Amino acid sequence: MNSVWQSLLWKEWREHRLMLAILAGLFVLVPTIFSLRTPTNFFGILTFTLFAAPMISMFIAMNIAAGEQSAGTIRFLQALPTTGRKPAAAKLFWAAATMVVPILVAVGAAALWAMMLPDEIAQEATDYDAGIYGTASKSWFAARCFTPSVAAVSLILWMAAAGVNRSDEVRAGAIGFLVVVSCWALIAFAVYVFDILEVIRVSEPNRLFPILFAMAPGGVGALDDDTMAFASEQSSILARYWPLGVAALFSHGALAAWYIGRFGRVIPGQSQVVESLAGTHDRQWLAPPRRSPLAAIAWKQFRESAPLAVLGAACIAAIAILIYWSSFSVAREEVGELTPFEIFHGMTVAWMMVGLMVTTVAGVGVFMDDLKPGLYAFWRSRPINVDRWFAVKFLAGLLVTIVTLAIPLLLVGGYLLIARGTSEISDTISFRESVLVFALGMFVQFGLYSASVAAITLLRRPIHAALASIAVACVATAAAVIAADFVDYRIGVEHEVLAIMFAAMLTLAAIVLAWLAVRKNWGWKH
Repeated sequence: MNSVWQSLLWKEWREHRLMLAILAGLFVLVPTIFSLRTPTNFFGILTFTLFAAPMISMFIAMNIAAGEQSAGTIRFLQALPTTGRKPAAAKLFWAAATMVVPILVAVGAAALWAMMLPDEIAQEATDYDAGIYGTASKSWFAARCFTPSVAAVSLILWMAAAGVNRSDEVRAGAIGFLVVVSCWALIAFAVYVFDILEVIRVSEPNRLFPILFAMAPGGVGALDDDTMAFASEQSSILARYWPLGVAALFSHGALAAWYIGRFGRVIPGQSQVVESLAGTHDRQWLAPPRRSPLAAIAWKQFRESAPLAVLGAACIAAIAILIYWSSFSVAREEVGELTPFEIFHGMTVAWMMVGLMVTTVAGVGVFMDDLKPGLYAFWRSRPINVDRWFAVKFLAGLLVTIVTLAIPLLLVGGYLLIARGTSEISDTISFRESVLVFALGMFVQFGLYSASVAAITLLRRPIHAALASIAVACVATAAAVIAADFVDYRIGVEHEVLAIMFAAMLTLAAIVLAWLAVRKNWGWKH
């Protein structure tokens, strides 16, 4: 290996090593905490924890797509005596390794955990978890290595190719997320249309949709599903899945080539002639300046947070509608009409999945630019109290994000609550149950938002802050559940209530930490 490759790989290792350590600690520490009282919990919690891998891979893709542009180092890379393909290939390699290595470490820890348990108990626990998620018998460890790894790498390739050369990570993530959602929306729409027109029956074996799933973002992770196989169970793995493997390699190889070929290409701007203003009538479109500095800060934060929140709300609505459309005809033929509970549950899942990612990005973005040395010095020189500045930005970003994201769920929930007795809705959902689910989801998003704000104020690096906030939120939730379960019988309070109380205390601690970091200019300077 020549010195150029060594230097580039060393540079990317230095940038990715902290993220790799955070992910490895997350995937190993959370199952360990939940297994302190019940050792067999390790396997089920590990599977549940690995569901975070696709969301985390999106943040890593944002970093390699626009990290150099955001940091202002892209010109330096362009000035190096080498093509942009080598830095891009090095970034892509370490981005994939940053996701795959922690997953392999976590599965290795699960293997060691199984060795410490009696063979019968460990096998029963892994078989039970495999049955929940449809994993083939006796292949729990292989499936946990394969499925999240390939799904994460697939999403990295899709989002990095879509967001390459954007000006910052947030824009790259928004564009990549829109591309991913649009791709799955088109597939779901095709499934619905083909099924309605009886061109291809979804409930019957076919070959088109498995190939589309293998080429789609993250869909390659479903290759171990028996329903995707092209041959009988008695055939070899190669015979059962080789068409899907070829389709996945072809599509994702094209994405990798697109990213490597496009990375670092910046089209120089053309000079423009700026004409002098002729009179005051040319400035009449400008709004009058705001008299209150706090109102101006709130308006600025609204303009920064609202587009991402609106995009997230639109994605939530689109996901719920497309899932409902694609499954309605099959569900109606097999089990009857979808119940209000199933509709509300599906909407809630979409709300939580998209909402957690959007709140993380929104929390990171609140102070991402303002804490840079130049802008931070500017804000501190203004006649604005730093405590009020922090409070206004924090609350404005929070309210805009969580309220906008909740609109689709509130509309669907309200319709289901009042549409009793109609031909479409034969029953209604429980008002108390819907309020509890909504309140819990809002609380989770509020906690993750607070953790993200605290992380960006301390780390000052958006991707590191996003991963750290997710890791801290998962570990804090596990600690709150374990602590509540430990003390519930001593004070006579249900452990669910105690867990929420402990989580609220940790959320408050994150807010205070973020406030102190902004006030005293704590954090990782770079």
